[in-house]
Amino acid sequence: MRNAFRIAGFSRIVCSLVALLALLCVCGCRASELSPLSAVSRPYLALYDCERMRLGETDLLADFSHVSLELRAKGFVYTAETADGTLLKEEGAYGYDEAAGTLTLFSRRGAFRARLEDGEIVLVKQYGDRIFYALFRS
Repeated sequence: MRNAFRIAGFSRIVCSLVALLALLCVCGCRASELSPLSAVSRPYLALYDCERMRLGETDLLADFSHVSLELRAKGFVYTAETADGTLLKEEGAYGYDEAAGTLTLFSRRGAFRARLEDGEIVLVKQYGDRIFYALFRS
């Protein structure tokens, strides 16, 4: 009797595996349709410190003791501390285009497109007749 239960249990497992394999064959996807490993691992998720920030000829970084941009799995956090100790913080979402190497930050202040390459985020934006430039490194 005991042997019959073992055989029945084993045959249930085998039937379940066969059904799962059949389901994967019918509903599965091709390996070429899967996203690359880098999209899953997201190596760009990091804390980036601002090394340069200019508006035209004016060095904006001189007014801050620390500026950083952190890319997280669910969004970004921009943090800046002014020379007098005031903490500024902005959060939002972002999109990353791996093929183009571009990062688009979305916040309540608008959308900003940046270049992300080799652990550096470079943000360039035109404001009137002046250009804003910021360099962040991880």
